[in-house]
Amino acid sequence: MIPKIAALTLCFTAIVGLAGAQELGIEVDGGLQGMRYSLQNGKSTLQPGASLGINHVFRLYRNFGLLTGVTGGLYRTQATLPNSMAFAYPEVDDQGAAFLYNVRFTGYKETERTLAVIIPVLFQYHTDGAAAQWYIDAGAKVFFPVNTSIQVTAQQMSLSGYYPNYDLVVSDLPKHGFGTAGGWKSSTSTQLEPGAALSAGTGLAFGISRGVRLYAGVYIDYGLTALKTGRDSMPVVTYSPSGIGNVKANGVFSTSNAGQPKLLSFGLQLRLTWGATPAKKTTRPAKSATRPEKRTTRPEKRATRPAEKVDTILRPLSPAGAPISDSELITIQRPIIFGIVGETNIPEIQTAILDDVVTIMQQHPDLRISVVGYTCDGLQQAEDSKLGDARARAVARYLEHKGIDRHRMDISYDKQSAPSKAYDPAANYRNRRVLISPE
Repeated sequence: MIPKIAALTLCFTAIVGLAGAQELGIEVDGGLQGMRYSLQNGKSTLQPGASLGINHVFRLYRNFGLLTGVTGGLYRTQATLPNSMAFAYPEVDDQGAAFLYNVRFTGYKETERTLAVIIPVLFQYHTDGAAAQWYIDAGAKVFFPVNTSIQVTAQQMSLSGYYPNYDLVVSDLPKHGFGTAGGWKSSTSTQLEPGAALSAGTGLAFGISRGVRLYAGVYIDYGLTALKTGRDSMPVVTYSPSGIGNVKANGVFSTSNAGQPKLLSFGLQLRLTWGATPAKKTTRPAKSATRPEKRTTRPEKRATRPAEKVDTILRPLSPAGAPISDSELITIQRPIIFGIVGETNIPEIQTAILDDVVTIMQQHPDLRISVVGYTCDGLQQAEDSKLGDARARAVARYLEHKGIDRHRMDISYDKQSAPSKAYDPAANYRNRRVLISPE
């Protein structure tokens, strides 16, 4: 089952990546990262760890997206035992005699380090805003352990054997594995199973430049599945008949004293992303959305008529004192057409016009604009004038999302619908528009 889940997750990640993620990012997480498990007569604590990965966000809607990618992480847990903690295991010596192996520690400390590959599948929500946006991620992560190493130290380790057939205790034969060792160290490794965890994160996203964001916040991953299929029953150390110096550790993590380990991590996260763009609108019929495309160039020709040349006399000046050019003025005054009756979402084909307006306003920092929304008077029923207000505010939000200060825009709407064109009813969609003009 686990290999199938892993294969499906990897395929899903590849498909989403090839589909064209709108934000590609690098993420660094740091905090307490490890495994939580109970330890009889002892204590296990999370240790500092870190993760580094690449991810991408596929926009589902304007403020919603799906985040996935691949991450490499270091997870650390430390286990300690009280002084004079003793263990007893049945063993057989090199002569074939059975005995009870007694192990006692002072200052026992064990550190488990796990390297893992993590694949997140998170839904993301973020607010609108030019300066800072609040975001929240929520979903799941699939955890694939690659290697788990265990480092063990003890201030003192005492090893003795009780032979019940002879009622004899042997505690001072170092060459045969019985005696006391000071400053003892050893290492070993173990295997963990893949697991799943719930994951959440929240914080603020800051626009650094066009299309570049810095996310800063906090995160938590809470494991749902155990990383071991069953409880181990290994002895804390393995008896060595060739001497105390050859005694090898298995660690308390591999004994029956340790409960089932599950992932737990929390801390701070930083994410730098590129290519942030607005979401695609998937609810609009494709045929209707293409109608305005054939006529978007016609209003540009009307911008050169003598009646509109009066506006060019009152062009705003740039900081250097030079007015905006004729081509920039024509670009700004191109109408944003809403192709469907009642539509307030900006059609995808119209966003290129607004991107050009953003570029011009960035080149002229003192330029202010008015944004006016309009509605149409259809042959059957007139649109509500408040739709003009909603359309104007949608355009203003788009510009603000791209980094244009809201204080540089005056937003209004025409309270009366424009009359339908009896001679060309199909052209009435042009009245469902937003006009932008310099102040």
